[in-house]
Amino acid sequence: MQFLELQAVVLAYLATSVSGLTIAGDHLIKPRDSSVGTDGKKCYPNPSQWQAFQDNNSSGDPQTTCYDEYPGSGHGTDIYVRDGCIVIDDSIRCTMTGYSHKSKNFGFEYLPYNVRDQDGTFSTAVIYAGFDRNNHDKEVEPNCVLEAKWPSYWGDLDFTKDGCLTDSSGEWKQCCFNNPNGLAVTNPYA
Repeated sequence: MQFLELQAVVLAYLATSVSGLTIAGDHLIKPRDSSVGTDGKKCYPNPSQWQAFQDNNSSGDPQTTCYDEYPGSGHGTDIYVRDGCIVIDDSIRCTMTGYSHKSKNFGFEYLPYNVRDQDGTFSTAVIYAGFDRNNHDKEVEPNCVLEAKWPSYWGDLDFTKDGCLTDSSGEWKQCCFNNPNGLAVTNPYA
């Protein structure tokens, strides 16, 4: 019985420690209420504001639009693959041309990848793409890598044939770059 009590104490401590994080950095979590307007509304960048911020290589905070409530669904962001196969956060995902994304007749790799709502202002994912469809080795070096970052309330994003992650409006786009490290990852075509 003491073991279970100890587990409960450790889990409670971890839950309070994680929910209290306020860490700065590109790949780390910030509390959702870190961007609060003067009238108490929560403020987030829309696609064009976020794109302008990225294009200018700005530091600090981007321009934002303020909302009375969190504008996202709380379910995270779904990333749809529009051509071929990619690896998102170590998970293989492929295009499903001609089929509904909700189809249960295919494996999970044909469904969109969900980046869970990270309770922060931004969500992140690492995407590997540009694989040779004719190479069936277990691990390969991808031709492109994208360390993507976007406002956490966005619902759906598309990874397109040109190696870019984009929103449905087309106002925002992040593209991958060549793999400079020679990093080998799981081959989605193996």
